[in-house]
Amino acid sequence: MTFIGDASSRFGSRPAIITAKEEITYSELNQLLKKPSDNPIIKQLSKLQENPSAIYIPTSGTTSKPKIAHLTQETLISSAYSVNEKLQITKHDRYLLALPLNHVAGLAILYRCALSGAAIVTDIKDATVASFVSTQLTRLDRADIAHLRAILVGGGPLPSYNDPRIHTSYGMTEMSSTIAINGEILPHCELKIGNHGEILVRGASLFLGYIGMNNAVDSRGWFHTNDLGEIKNGKLTILGRNDRTIISGGENVSPERIEMELQKIPGIIKSHVYGKSDPEWGQRVEVVVISSVVITSKELKSTLSEILKPSHIPKKWEIVVLQA
Repeated sequence: MTFIGDASSRFGSRPAIITAKEEITYSELNQLLKKPSDNPIIKQLSKLQENPSAIYIPTSGTTSKPKIAHLTQETLISSAYSVNEKLQITKHDRYLLALPLNHVAGLAILYRCALSGAAIVTDIKDATVASFVSTQLTRLDRADIAHLRAILVGGGPLPSYNDPRIHTSYGMTEMSSTIAINGEILPHCELKIGNHGEILVRGASLFLGYIGMNNAVDSRGWFHTNDLGEIKNGKLTILGRNDRTIISGGENVSPERIEMELQKIPGIIKSHVYGKSDPEWGQRVEVVVISSVVITSKELKSTLSEILKPSHIPKKWEIVVLQA
């Protein structure tokens, strides 16, 4: 039985998709999948059921050309089960679909809903649960999310919200979406820190490989993510990308770590840290900061100096203040 067929037998009369135009139950959805449809959600679900052992998703291509990852229904389901359990997603929830269906983050929402009986909704006003990338969340007013009981966020550092409903996540296409939530590694994943702080993963949700490429994993089955991290007290902290590391004065500097600390400062909207060739330092750490308040580089340096090593304090600052 397909995963939608299974959902139909368990949640038949419950709503599966709610849009401004229609409400479709799980039983109706199971029948609609057998017919041509203009509804993008139904079209994507039909594709997933055509060949559940070969689901091809492009990677995000963060620092290189996107590759095509080979996933399966089983890998996506194992990930969805863990997220549902962590966020306690049930048939009484309505999950906002605000992420694209041609990426794993959007695709994962379909599986979480089909497994739990939650409804997929397209209007945030109807939702109880939502997944966003960090940029989406920062653009929303607090009033827009006040009614949501759980918010899963990935895709970059977040400002300090101090809101227990907001759950930060770490994931990737190669692991069928989410690996850790709030630093806690999910049950379907194994994770360890390898040489030079690189994050290695494997487990039930691991992809089968890249199309047209060999040896996606090492001899022990570990996928080398090229992400840097550390585990303290059982919790994972992402420190950045191996290929973004700046070498300044012989020290390895993580741009993401600096950006993460800047993001916590009230008024800071976004920052970008980069290395620039320098005859003295090899690479000089520089930063562009976008702020909603007037703030000086001296103030920002003072704050960072309490947290970071001297090598991580940018030597050149460009601050852009956005006027309301």
